[in-house]
Amino acid sequence: NKVNAVSSQNINGIKNTAILLAFDDTTQISSLGNLQVNNGILSLQSGFSQGTLTTNTEVLDSNATYFEVRAGINSDCGVSTFQISSDGGLSFTSYDLLSNINQAIAFTTAGKNIQAKVTLATDANNDKPELTYFVVGVK
Repeated sequence: NKVNAVSSQNINGIKNTAILLAFDDTTQISSLGNLQVNNGILSLQSGFSQGTLTTNTEVLDSNATYFEVRAGINSDCGVSTFQISSDGGLSFTSYDLLSNINQAIAFTTAGKNIQAKVTLATDANNDKPELTYFVVGVK
């Protein structure tokens, strides 16, 4: 499932895609706690103020030292987060979704078992967080 990322916008030199969620199906998703995938959009189920998606673990050929998240987010993702693991989900590091996409971030520990979690959450200013895609690139 790993593909080479080809883009003139690849300023961080991230060359491989470990996780690619287009929300057209749920095949790369391990769990969808209080979330739903419908018509290419990840959103909260009705009546819930927070929900977490966990991806399957993607095993790389060699250790990754950096990652970059690209995501199709709406303006209501102000209190939503993502978590990244390089050890298959044994430990995760959490990041704010709005301010940590499209930048290269060093893994706390290099690894080749990549897993991600996305937590959509609401508050008074963020009432309907949604994602149209979520990509984790690695190098």
